[in-house]
Amino acid sequence: MSEDTPTPACETAAPGQACPTCCASPGRRIVTLLLAIAVVVWLLYRMLFQQGPLSGQEAPPFTLPTLDGTSVSLQDHLGKDVVLLDFWATWCPPCRALIPDIAEIAAEYGPKGVAVYAVNLGEPPQRVKNFLESEGLSLPVLLDTENTVGALYQVSGIPRVLIIGKDGVVRHDQAGSGPGEGMMLRRELDKALR
Repeated sequence: MSEDTPTPACETAAPGQACPTCCASPGRRIVTLLLAIAVVVWLLYRMLFQQGPLSGQEAPPFTLPTLDGTSVSLQDHLGKDVVLLDFWATWCPPCRALIPDIAEIAAEYGPKGVAVYAVNLGEPPQRVKNFLESEGLSLPVLLDTENTVGALYQVSGIPRVLIIGKDGVVRHDQAGSGPGEGMMLRRELDKALR
């Protein structure tokens, strides 16, 4: 066919009309594209910014071992510190992207009265140590090798970050991670410290 030859209409279209599925008018294509973009934006918003199920509720008590062999209990911090828990694993790409921000927040907010813990889910301690060393990261890590605390906190996807007020109430419960997460967590911590 030459460029001057009109393309034949689809067999499913009425004579002289464009096929509604493959030859839609530009207006219809634009509307379809805008609807698809709106759905993607809505899904991203829900994934990145909607509060999780524990927001506004009392945080379940827990005690977990640390990477250095001691143990930490939420009870140790009640009435004294705001607590940030980051549930994560070394095999999770979004977790790996967020953990440097969590380490920075731990260093920056520790002196302000925030206890930051990266709660590793289900991995052996040596794998966690190797990961932190290879990335040059230093932060307090709790080991939830049996995923018991993860289940208690209804963690169904990671990363999952919770901020618990001094009164033991979950002030922020965020599943997923995205651009600007570190800045958003700092804002939430500042609110929790007021």
